[in-house]
Amino acid sequence: MNCLCWNIRGLGKGEKNISIRKLVEKNKVTFMGLVETKNKKTIKSRMKRMWGNNEYEICEVFANEMNGGGLIATRDKKTFNVAHKHSGSRWILLEGSITSHNFECFVGVVYGYNDRAGRLELFEEIKHRVLAINKPILLMGDFNVILHPGERIGTFRCDRSRREFSEWITDLGLIDIPLHGIKFIWRRNESRSRIDRGMCCNTWLRKFPNLNMLEAKNNWGPKPFRCYDAWFLNPNFKHFLIHEWRNIPNESLQNKLKILKAPLKTWKKENFDLMDDKISELEAVIHALDRMSDDKDLNDMEMAKLNAANSLLHQWLIRRERIWRQRARSYGFKMKDHNTKFFHTSTLFKRKINEIIQTNINGRSIQGVSNLKIEIRNSLHRAFLKNRS
Repeated sequence: MNCLCWNIRGLGKGEKNISIRKLVEKNKVTFMGLVETKNKKTIKSRMKRMWGNNEYEICEVFANEMNGGGLIATRDKKTFNVAHKHSGSRWILLEGSITSHNFECFVGVVYGYNDRAGRLELFEEIKHRVLAINKPILLMGDFNVILHPGERIGTFRCDRSRREFSEWITDLGLIDIPLHGIKFIWRRNESRSRIDRGMCCNTWLRKFPNLNMLEAKNNWGPKPFRCYDAWFLNPNFKHFLIHEWRNIPNESLQNKLKILKAPLKTWKKENFDLMDDKISELEAVIHALDRMSDDKDLNDMEMAKLNAANSLLHQWLIRRERIWRQRARSYGFKMKDHNTKFFHTSTLFKRKINEIIQTNINGRSIQGVSNLKIEIRNSLHRAFLKNRS
């Protein structure tokens, strides 16, 4: 019996759908759990394409408080017979039997809360259900908490949450399944952690002694280097950029841009991440002074403060709209328009249009990130040799 669990972070990209289908076909997956699906309307049609046949059944949970949008458990009807489905706001348990081994059990997927109070409530809810039915259990998912101190680097580590997680695992009689291939599942810049895991009871291990966890390798390519036009409206940005660039040692252009990302991110956080808060503060100051002017004439100091606040507000509004204009690649708009919903929608739409998930070359259909990379490289190589000759 092969199980697949993936914190997919959205099923919108066709490339992810293709990758899932390949994993299902290659590994003959019996149970699949997907976390953060973000798409409720088209999930059934997408699942049919990903599973590759009609021999499947899905159980889905979409909670309003779940920012990721959804949790899905899918099983092969021929291999895993389900008698009952149990679910909560962030967990799904399928109670049934594996036909090839005549083995009655639980198989479940979990998406833990980011906050400690939410996790404790979630763990207690699952614990109550599992102990009440008392069957062998296999749990997978993103628990949003580590089990051992070495499983997190570069981010805040809460020992109290770790101990509570360990006690919950002990109470359920679960064993952490070792992960082969990589040590950390989640990465962001220098921060790393293992918050995705699989766990089972002793009965599962006796039935399937070779049970282990393997990573699914998917290379989506390097992240692009981004620089927004609005940053250049800050009078200090050019000096900052020149200073950081000159401090980078002699490297290739690609490595220089990669090194430059870290100081740029820090500068952006200090100067632009609180942009909406600054706009709100300036609007509050202007509103207060306007109300004051209804009752009396403003003195010179108050007038100077009002003029300065209006000038700064105008600058910040221009910066905000330029950022969304660049993201949306849309120039037909009025700079004074404060409603950025159009630009959010346009940005997402453009991403969909620019996404390449499949192409046809000389009558051949090319699919998948790795295959597209190879084909593009070969085409450029042939064109270069032809021009050179």
